[in-house]
Amino acid sequence: MANEERKNLYITGDNLDALKMLSHGWSGRVRVIYIDPPYNNGGRFIYKNFYGTAAEPHRNWIEFMRERLITARGLLADDGAVFISIGNYEYANLKLLCDGIFGERNFAETFLWTKTFTPPSISKKSRGTVEYILCYEKVRSKRKFYG
Repeated sequence: MANEERKNLYITGDNLDALKMLSHGWSGRVRVIYIDPPYNNGGRFIYKNFYGTAAEPHRNWIEFMRERLITARGLLADDGAVFISIGNYEYANLKLLCDGIFGERNFAETFLWTKTFTPPSISKKSRGTVEYILCYEKVRSKRKFYG
């Protein structure tokens, strides 16, 4: 089926591989991208562990995310938006990284997701029930999001 005939496409797997695959033929044409990266909280995940030394986990995580976000931005149509799930541990780093890649002016919203049907948090200090979803538009608009 030609790219013009597809209205929706759902891809699972490593998001960098999927984003790179889509960049051939879909650059500037995607309206919504959702990325659920590893939260860098010490838990297990399917991605290769790039985090190196304990002294630099944030820097290594940022490098892990940078290429994904740059590739995602190139895929977005001018009226497109990216949504990225994240926990508290890397929220501040992700926000700064996205401000640099998408532009601070294109920040649309931080949505809160209340985890009502998931197991208690692995936090040793408190039972965290909220995660975050950062949203950036490629070009800031007055369009409202409904969900």
